[in-house]
Amino acid sequence: MNLRGVSKYKPGARLAARLTVSFVALVVAVGIVYATIPDSLGVIHGCYVKSTGTLRVIDSSLSRCKAFEHPLKWSVIGPQGPPGPAGPGSAAFAADSGFNPIFIGDESTEIVSLNLGAGSYVFTGKVVVGDTTASNVIICSLFNDGMGGGPSILDTSQTPTLAAANFSTLPLVGSLTLTGNATISITCAAQNAGSPLGQFAHLNAMQVATLQ
Repeated sequence: MNLRGVSKYKPGARLAARLTVSFVALVVAVGIVYATIPDSLGVIHGCYVKSTGTLRVIDSSLSRCKAFEHPLKWSVIGPQGPPGPAGPGSAAFAADSGFNPIFIGDESTEIVSLNLGAGSYVFTGKVVVGDTTASNVIICSLFNDGMGGGPSILDTSQTPTLAAANFSTLPLVGSLTLTGNATISITCAAQNAGSPLGQFAHLNAMQVATLQ
């Protein structure tokens, strides 16, 4: 029989080759698992050659820098410093006028107010105004009674001429440092006679450390 051209490859050789490849892959995988960069404390270790500028990162648990290399570290966490001083306290205050409408006269009428102590504050507010029977212009202000110092009027907003039964929301903002107790309020006045009303007013005061 002519055996030329017939493979002499043994059946077990292919299995042995596969096992060898699998073993090499396993060794590489184990090496990757044990290469801890960064280390358990999150520190990255490296070796630097000053003359050439060469830098290499190492696993400090497996190798060390050579004699001509300088060891370097990154992401080193130092000791915790002493706690800092406590920051200034802050507080928020709010008031609502409720659902029931308030009649607005031709002089300032208080819609909603907040009683506050000494300190620096930032204010935001709004009020819904209109006239149920006649066209009107309504002016509202963020008012300071002056007992704690500062200006009387912090902000003013007014409607255009509103037709009867039309309503508009007026926003108000301001800031103030009070030296003592004071009342901050939203007040409104109507230019014309009729049935001007204010409702759904809301006034917020946020106490802050300082005003810029």
